[in-house]
Amino acid sequence: MRRFVALLVAPAVLLLGAVAVWLAPAPAAPRFDVVEANDFLAQVRATWPRIEATYPGDWTIVAGGSVVASSGDPIVADLEAARRGAFGFDIVVDGRVVGRAWLGSGQQQQWATAWGSARRLGAGVLGLAGVGAAAWAAWAWARLLRPFRRLEQFAADVGAGRLDAPLRVDRGQAFGAFTSSFDLMRTELAAAREAAAKAEESKRDLVAQLSHDLRTPVATILANAELLALKEGDAVQQQRLDAIAERARLVDSLIDELSAASDDRLDALPVVPEELPTPHIVSLLRAADATGALEPFQLAEAIVFADPKRLAQILDNLLGNAAKYAGTRVVVDSGTTAESWWLRLTDAGPGVRDEEVASLVVKRFRGSNAAGIPGSGLGLYTSAWLAERMGGDLTLANADGCAGFVAQLTLPLA
Repeated sequence: MRRFVALLVAPAVLLLGAVAVWLAPAPAAPRFDVVEANDFLAQVRATWPRIEATYPGDWTIVAGGSVVASSGDPIVADLEAARRGAFGFDIVVDGRVVGRAWLGSGQQQQWATAWGSARRLGAGVLGLAGVGAAAWAAWAWARLLRPFRRLEQFAADVGAGRLDAPLRVDRGQAFGAFTSSFDLMRTELAAAREAAAKAEESKRDLVAQLSHDLRTPVATILANAELLALKEGDAVQQQRLDAIAERARLVDSLIDELSAASDDRLDALPVVPEELPTPHIVSLLRAADATGALEPFQLAEAIVFADPKRLAQILDNLLGNAAKYAGTRVVVDSGTTAESWWLRLTDAGPGVRDEEVASLVVKRFRGSNAAGIPGSGLGLYTSAWLAERMGGDLTLANADGCAGFVAQLTLPLA
């Protein structure tokens, strides 16, 4: 409706303008020019009685009661001169009045006639333009705006997912062909949605099948690791077997969640923080150190608030990245603040470009140093998201003053 009102503004303005021009009073006629009158009288006196003079307006020369000369319809009486707005001047030659000059005869009437013609012409033009604009507004409403409003409503329905919303198609309208294309797009969107739903269902079926197929080898690895751990062996071997068993249990739990996360939505992963003492975190660190890259370390004693399963994922990602991209020993440091506990892992690798550091936690971003190295760009993104869900954060930076890369995980104190 607002658009239709806007269309009516132009014809309304034009019609009002026509009325205003028609009713407008005539402006004042040009003022009598005394300088030109004096110049004319001087020419008359100089050429009397031949009267060779020029004047831009009407003029009449009367002498002895008769018209001697005139530029148009002559004036022969004072009353007529007053009616026609003429000005009278005596003609004095050699000290005596020889006649009378009437100047400006007919200017007022001519001005009024000219103004009337201009007023009628202006009002007529504006009136015709207003009628034309009103007719165009009516046509535009019927052929453009009303169909476009239907398209707007249809687009809103489609945007809201109501792909079965009706759409009237009138090929006689300016939007007829476009409306048909819009309706075709709706049909294609409905088909695409159905295909996407089928693909999603197929993906879930595939993930469920893969999860089922993975359980058997993982269970075999776990059983053999636990069986070997029962036999006597050196401390290093025992530590490795414990790590294998711990990793197998973690993989088994992740398989349970694979279906929930199969749509690539992290919010499908449950995060359940609990009170976690640092000795437990030591165990998670050693289990995540698959390459034995950790330097000897001790953690600052504290009880943190974290989900042990999600913390294990974060440590796996951080140490896995250090092994892939640095391949060096990793220094472990930790400490506490008034409200949090932090863990810092520093490798001695080449690091990344400074301008890429902030993007490392962006989904599917991989640094320029990742060329030729397997990966999906999800590890640090997932780790940062999990840290935030547990009330902490993950900070990444190049080491100051030397080669290396630093990952600092901060978690809240319990």
